[in-house]
Amino acid sequence: MITYTEDTKIVKEFLTLPNVWRMSTDDSFKNVNPKLLFIPDINCKYILVHDVGLIVVLPFQEQIYNVHIGFKKESYGLATKYCLEALEWFWVNSDAIEVRTSIPSYNLLALRLANKIGMKQVGFERSNFIKDDIAYDSYIYKVNKEIICHH
Repeated sequence: MITYTEDTKIVKEFLTLPNVWRMSTDDSFKNVNPKLLFIPDINCKYILVHDVGLIVVLPFQEQIYNVHIGFKKESYGLATKYCLEALEWFWVNSDAIEVRTSIPSYNLLALRLANKIGMKQVGFERSNFIKDDIAYDSYIYKVNKEIICHH
């Protein structure tokens, strides 16, 4: 089942999963206790994906959204399928025509997933993600509604 959720307990559970927290936080979160994380509800939408994934959706420009994805480890091997299903669902249940994301260069799983679901790299930001005192480039990926719906 894929649905929007406003349950901050579920959202916090996904965002603070060790595998998600480790890969998605930068040095500005170094001293943040995940248990004390505050879940913002302004302009954010949260999509629960088969109880094993969460997609955070943030408005970027009119009908264009930034997405951030986190899955539980038990979904590995199914993440591509689930992401495609969730994006198809999102196109139907929103005004979106495009989604985009920024992926740090060290996050090889996320880069591979973006490519597998049909996202294309459209740019990069040099040394903008600081993790463990190392500056990493981030790659900007995007995909439009027509690509996913015909995938």
